[in-house]
Amino acid sequence: MNEHLKTYDTWIDKDLVDTTGKKIGSIDNLYVDTETKRPTWLEVQTGFFGTKHTFVPIDSVEAHATEDHLITDYDADFVKDAPHFDEDQVLSDKDEIELYTYYQRDYVPAAAGDMTHDHTATAEHVSTDNELVRAEEELNVDTQTVNRGKVRLHKYVTTEEIDLTVPVQREHVRVVRTPVDGNNVVVDELSETVAEVTVSEEVPVVTKDVVAKETVALEKDVQTHDAHVTETVAKENIEVVDENKNL
Repeated sequence: MNEHLKTYDTWIDKDLVDTTGKKIGSIDNLYVDTETKRPTWLEVQTGFFGTKHTFVPIDSVEAHATEDHLITDYDADFVKDAPHFDEDQVLSDKDEIELYTYYQRDYVPAAAGDMTHDHTATAEHVSTDNELVRAEEELNVDTQTVNRGKVRLHKYVTTEEIDLTVPVQREHVRVVRTPVDGNNVVVDELSETVAEVTVSEEVPVVTKDVVAKETVALEKDVQTHDAHVTETVAKENIEVVDENKNL
């Protein structure tokens, strides 16, 4: 018997709970892919008196098996709302797609097209050929460009005091006395007369002009660094079983 199937078979009738300890139901059946012979789904009895049958991906509980119960990564209410099917029925492609879609998993249809339950979990493929093909998974790692956010240029206005010294001119009046010859300048009579002159000065006049000083732009540079990826891959192993070794 396949050792994995033998292990999963011990899960039958055990309780299934979520990570908070909330009970979902009791494991009733193990569904095995008819093509790969690998256990894929657990059928769980839920509802009052176990009247409903729902399905949970087996790999969501595989790492959380205990002697008393099983723990799934999914919330109890989420599992209970999963698609329900008749007890002991064969899951068709449509049923599988419905389950994979609900649990947001990638659906890869098997060549046979459906899955069947296996309460005893004894299904095992026997080849009549004298050779087996061993396969294993290989990682294909690609990159995807995601948005890390935005960088903006924000222009704002500040003020500052500027202190300048500007030369200015101011007119001053001075008295100039020049002797004259009385014979050449005739004065008819004495009188009061006013003589005046206008004086001026320069004062600073400030105006402001907006002048472009520089351009500031954003440019992007690409830097390359190593990103660490960790993933689990499965591989097949082949062992020799000699049924005649005691003969």
